[in-house]
Amino acid sequence: MISACMIVQDEEECLNRALNSIYDYVDEIIIIDGGSVDKTREIALSYSKVKLYDIPFPGNFANQKNSAIEKASNDWILFLDADEYYDSYTMVNLQKLIDENEYDAYAFSRKTFIDGVLLNLFDLDFQIRLFRNYCIYKDSKLGISEGIFGFKNLKHCNLDIKHYKRIEWQQKDNELYWDMGIEPPKGWSKIDGKWTWNEPE
Repeated sequence: MISACMIVQDEEECLNRALNSIYDYVDEIIIIDGGSVDKTREIALSYSKVKLYDIPFPGNFANQKNSAIEKASNDWILFLDADEYYDSYTMVNLQKLIDENEYDAYAFSRKTFIDGVLLNLFDLDFQIRLFRNYCIYKDSKLGISEGIFGFKNLKHCNLDIKHYKRIEWQQKDNELYWDMGIEPPKGWSKIDGKWTWNEPE
């Protein structure tokens, strides 16, 4: 039995794709919404397996993800971001991994596409996304680079996560990270509450 978990906020452009990729293979989908003002909540609630919870984003991704895990009712957790999806080959193999009964966490290779261009052809970028529900997320000092902890035996698999976004989505993510304390690249500054590019001298 698998519970899929997601944290979302204003994800109307990509949420259907993420949910459709997992819907037939999981028993429930736990979604934590951080305060969407678009159609994210409406889209999520159109799926009968979705259990939606409103928890305002506290400026900490790990806390949001742990809230999703706490509300899941199954022994295994499958995590994904709204701008990601799993292909059918990955999904049909999940139960085989669980049935191995040897590992309690699995890492998949994430392939990142921006406007259709694969950015990490040679960078495997392994992400732990299938794990037992006693595992938890812990964050870095800034609450951005969260990681999963608590597993005993980890296996790296030849299964993929597709991470597909437009450049506009990436910029929105960048600005959120900058607001959380990450130093922006030279040339970016916040003017009148808006991140603005000025050609560096």
